[in-house]
Amino acid sequence: MKSRKNMKPLKFALFALSIGIATASIAAPKIVKWVDEKGVTHYGNSQPGAATGLGSQTLNAQGIPTNTQANQQNAAAKAAELKNQEQLKIAQEKQAAADQRLIDSYASEQDLERNYEQNVELLDQQINSTQSDIENRQKGLNKLVATAAESERAGKPVAEQIKMMIVNERAQIETQKAYIATRHAARVLAKTQFDANLKKYREVIARNKK
Repeated sequence: MKSRKNMKPLKFALFALSIGIATASIAAPKIVKWVDEKGVTHYGNSQPGAATGLGSQTLNAQGIPTNTQANQQNAAAKAAELKNQEQLKIAQEKQAAADQRLIDSYASEQDLERNYEQNVELLDQQINSTQSDIENRQKGLNKLVATAAESERAGKPVAEQIKMMIVNERAQIETQKAYIATRHAARVLAKTQFDANLKKYREVIARNKK
């Protein structure tokens, strides 16, 4: 059995070793390595706030990585790029389907033009018919207004029925004028759409011939 006297140096050595390890740990602060947006590598005790999210590595005293943080900005950029690619693919697929429907709907440019002319003809009929109705209503309104004026000149109150008819006819005329405005707008839109469809039709036909 070892004597108490011989145990003292051993205890002292173990104590000194533990102190040395603790001192070494304190004396060797962690090293953080990161790469900025320009690709420059940096080292420091900590990553600055402006570099947060760029990813980093914590190195030990021997320069060996002990912890790695992913580059969140790169991950976000990759996710955004993937989403854009998916959206672009969907848009291209929709456009391809629309192009195919255009080709399937019209056997030639003449068919496309004929359909446009039929649409315009229908719009013109609606405009002319409504304009004719407005003119007829205006004649009726003029008679009602004349009747009301006669009553007033005679010092008689205008009949409530006449008043209501005047109000109604004026409202109907304004509604029909608004409708005509929408038909004129539809006519302009039809021309714009025809020009776009004709251009696309020619592009698709030319592309299919290659």
